[in-house]
Amino acid sequence: MRQSYKAKCYSLKNLRILLWGVSGVGKSSVAYEVSCALKILYVEGDNFHTDQAKSKMADGIAVDDQYRYKWIKKIIDDVSSKNGNFILACSAIRCKHRLLLIRELAINHSFELCAFSKTLTKRIETRKNHFFSKSLLDSQLKDLEEDSFSKKIMTENLTIEDVTKIVLELCD
Repeated sequence: MRQSYKAKCYSLKNLRILLWGVSGVGKSSVAYEVSCALKILYVEGDNFHTDQAKSKMADGIAVDDQYRYKWIKKIIDDVSSKNGNFILACSAIRCKHRLLLIRELAINHSFELCAFSKTLTKRIETRKNHFFSKSLLDSQLKDLEEDSFSKKIMTENLTIEDVTKIVLELCD
């Protein structure tokens, strides 16, 4: 089944996808699956956080907008140095940061993944080896800014495979 999606989506020139949302919505898992299906570069936004920021977040201390801007710029600098199609998994909870990513990286598909707070908390609690403290979820939800240009996908009762299929279909 993935082959048919690959044939449709991969024919798009400059396929550049942003998957964003708060912690626990499935950004990393879905982005990985989409990258495998389309054979495109997978960029994980969490890999650009400093060790200091990861420690702060593990301790339940939220990063501020000044830090977020520097983090977004690091992602842009790295991805800009590469050619070709990609999918970026990144919280990008502020609209101004998404707009910067979209403009600087010529992103042509933006998807907000979302779920209910209770579900997000459960997902965060079951993750292993991740720095994000569940105590920060409320802070992220408070800081989250919606937009009118991203396609919204509710991941609440869907599997990673279901969400991947939706993203692939919407890229067509």
